[in-house]
Amino acid sequence: MIPLADLLVAVAALFGAFVSGMSGFAFGLIVLGVWLHVLPPTVTGPLVLICGGFTTAMSLAAVWPAIRLSRILPMILGGFLGIPA
Repeated sequence: MIPLADLLVAVAALFGAFVSGMSGFAFGLIVLGVWLHVLPPTVTGPLVLICGGFTTAMSLAAVWPAIRLSRILPMILGGFLGIPA
């Protein structure tokens, strides 16, 4: 990649992380608009999953003290049951 492409990838990731932090979603929607012009689709797919998971984990770390596992356990179990469907 050329240095301008590196800068575009980094700026798009920064802006996508900001939007994801403010709204809780849409990292992929923001960054793919730029990344698909700079990177091949075979790279952008896994990169969006990795970076999106990382930004979600960072948000989760901020609210972790307020989470009561006993209250969300039924939702987690329901989610695991719904995955195969």
